[in-house]
This record gives sequence, C-alpha cells and structure tokens, in this order.
Amino acid sequence: MNNELQLQVGPYRTTFVGTEIIRKSTKKEWENYGEILRRVDEAKQWAIGDWLSDGKSHYGDGLYEKAAEILGIEEQSLRRSAMLANQFELLHRCNNLSWTHYLQVSSIKTIETKNGKMFLSKNHDMKKAQEFLNRAEKEKLSVRDLRKIIEQYLIDQENICQLANEPKKYQVIYADPPWPVGSIEMEKWESPIEDKYPIMQIDEIKSLPIGNITGENCSLFLWTTHTFIHDALHIMDFWGFKYFCTITWDKGNGWTQNGFNKRTEFLLYGYKGKINIDQFGESIPTIIVEQKKEHSKKPDMIREMINNKVVGSKIELFARNKYEGWDSWGQEI
Repeated sequence: MNNELQLQVGPYRTTFVGTEIIRKSTKKEWENYGEILRRVDEAKQWAIGDWLSDGKSHYGDGLYEKAAEILGIEEQSLRRSAMLANQFELLHRCNNLSWTHYLQVSSIKTIETKNGKMFLSKNHDMKKAQEFLNRAEKEKLSVRDLRKIIEQYLIDQENICQLANEPKKYQVIYADPPWPVGSIEMEKWESPIEDKYPIMQIDEIKSLPIGNITGENCSLFLWTTHTFIHDALHIMDFWGFKYFCTITWDKGNGWTQNGFNKRTEFLLYGYKGKINIDQFGESIPTIIVEQKKEHSKKPDMIREMINNKVVGSKIELFARNKYEGWDSWGQEI
C-alpha cells in the first residue's frame, strides 16, 4: 500500500501520514476543514458497514473475527456498523445527516399484537425511522436533539403496550396528544427543542388502545388546535365516543397565519354510554380565558372542573405531571 490517499481542501492536504499546511488558513477555512474531518470519520462508519456486507461472501461466519484483525476494532462495534449499513441502503442515506443520526433511529421497533397482547417485536420499523430522519433533516436537529426525541418515543411505545395489556377502566379520559404540527407552527415556537415533545402521526394517535380502558359510561376531554379539529373529531369517533360540545380556551396571545390570529385552542368533549357529568352545581363553561404560560401547558382549572363534575376513576394521557386523584400516562411521567 502506498501513500496515495489525499484529501485536499483550501490550505490543507491530508494523506495517510498527516495534514500538510499549504498556506496560511483563515478562521472560516480552519472551521470548515474540521467539519470535513468530522464527516470523513462519519463516512468511515458507513464504509466499514458496507465493506462488512460485501465480506460475507468471502468469510461467512468468520467475518467479524477477520475484520477485527484487519481494522483493530472490537467485533461489537463492527456488528453495529454492519447492522446500520444493512438497515439503510446507500440510496436511502442523506448527506445532510450523520451516521450517528441514523444510529439513533436504528433501535425503533414495530409494535405487534399476538393473542390479544401488544409487544415490541424484533423487527426494525423502517417507516418510522425514516419519518424521524426526515424531521431531523428538515428541522436541522442535532444528534443530541434527535436522541432525546427517540428516547421519549421508545418510552411511549412501552407505555402503549402497557396501556393495552394491563387495562383499568376509567370514567374520565383527559388527553392532550402531540399533534403532528407542521413546519410553519414549528418556526413560531420560541422554546428550545428540549421543551418540545415528540410528535405523533394521526394514525398513531388513532391506534392508541383507548377502547381497552373506557368504562361503560366514560367522558373524553380531548385537546386540539385549529389545524387538527377535523382529525380530533374523527379520532374521537374511532375511539367510540360521541361528540357533544367544545370548550374554547382564549390564551390571550397566539400567532398569525394567512391573516388569522390563532389565539384559541379547543377541548372537545365526547362521551361513551351515557353522559356522566353531574347535572347540578356550577356548570363547566364553554369559554375559558386564561393567559398562556409555558409551551403546551393547559389551564389547571380544567382538571379541577372535571374533578367537581365527574365521579369515578380518571386518567390523563400525555401528562406532564402527576395529580392527586388521577392516573397519569405520557411523555414526561
């Protein structure tokens, strides 16, 4: 093997034995070359994975032992590179995302049902992985941001299985789903990515096993926005609830789109069986005025009004905190 490998950009020329400084660099050139070196290291991971895939035809069961001998890399790391290369073929890889971005989504599995039980299978969920990768590219998510979102998604998958397999019957279901907000709404959020929850697609929200936890008579309070009212009504119907009325929350401020200032959100009320709302005492108003606080946090007074009007077990889905008298299931519990 000779010293022919060269990587030359601007004032730098790198060979097998080091980098030659051809001329004085600018600060920007120095930063750019550092980024290139990082991406070269990322490309090395893909190259090793593809090389291992080809090596199967030569070494079979002894592939990783031989590869470890050649590269001086532990077999566990080699298997990870090969796994990722096999999951994501060359044509499906994006130059704008790093190898580590792909590594983050490689652990996503499909949920399957067998004998009435939900469980995480061993099959990689390529469709969902690609969805997260598309989001990472579109929103320019760092590896750290994407990792945080994926970690929460994996927790949500476990929660969904638990919700389906260990059902308790409730008289109230209170839900604030992470609707799949579009890029326009995302740009208007002022909070950092750490404060944003992982979105769910409409079909994923719809497929939650809500029917397993509803009592004979059950009230559903479902938060939604202008964009997803139609979807929310459809989901309510799919879950087995009949729509009755809408509570409108005036947040005091909002954002403008196409000439409309959207300063309201909606809490749809539906019921299964018979309406189990107490007919006496102070009624639940259909208009609530309360200044918006942190992103996505809904007025606490809603939960208090439900406590006063409905007797029975209650659960909050996609909850941020636990509250006395409520079971909580969701993103930040």
